Order: sequence, then structure tokens, then C-alpha cells
Amino acid sequence: MRTIKITPLILILTAISAFAFLPQPQGYVSDYMGLLDNQSKSQITQAIQAIEKSTGAEIAVIIQDSLPTNITIEEQAIAYLSGWKVGKKGQDNGLVLLIIDDETNNYHSYRFETGLGLEGQLPDGLLGQIGREEMVPRFKAG
Repeated sequence: MRTIKITPLILILTAISAFAFLPQPQGYVSDYMGLLDNQSKSQITQAIQAIEKSTGAEIAVIIQDSLPTNITIEEQAIAYLSGWKVGKKGQDNGLVLLIIDDETNNYHSYRFETGLGLEGQLPDGLLGQIGREEMVPRFKAG
């Protein structure tokens, strides 16, 4: 019985911890590592703006070098989606792409997180395919 009461508390504390580590957004593309040159950031931003104009969906790309202690990439991506309010109010049509490039711990990963309003158009299977076919090969190529 005691574990049932503790579990929600742990989930709440984990969520609060994830939100506590959110930096301010730098625009559509928040590259906290400086991996992208200005031209690349501009191209990604223009693509995101075109998608937003044609579909209404809001997209944020975040690149950082590590995750907060005891926070998973999924929890951090959800924290960005919620904390930055990515997606229009009432439509929940946001998409976050979180990229972690932690050379110190040899941890390299990405996570797509969608609002409920985009899950029909961007199901997990499609996002997984995009990741495997488009992102992973580019990461491996450098």
C-alpha cells in the first residue's frame, strides 16, 4: 500500500525536476551546443515556419549536451513540449525534436515528442522510421 502512495509522488518530483532544467528558447531552433552554423539554423527555421504556415503545427528543435541527473530523454522532451508550450492552445499540435550529444558519457540520442493533436498525423511508427532512415545515418556521418 505504501508504494502506491509513493509512486505518484516520485512521478511528480521527476516532472518538476525536468521543468527546473529548461533553458529559455532561442527560437525555433535552440542549439545550446553550437553544433549548427547560422546557415543551417536558418534553413531549419525556414522549413519549420513553412510547416507552421501550411499546417498550423508548432515545432521546436533542441540540441543539448546532456540530460539533467535522473531525467530520461523522454521526460526532458515532454518537459520542453509542456514547459515551452509548443503547440497552439486547444489544438495541442506541437512537436519537439530533442537531440542529446553527450561526448563525455558517449551518449547520443534523439527523441520526438508530439502533442495529442499531432499523434494522428505523426504516429510513433512514422517518427521512428524518420529517425532510423534520416537522422541516424546523418548522425553516424557526423
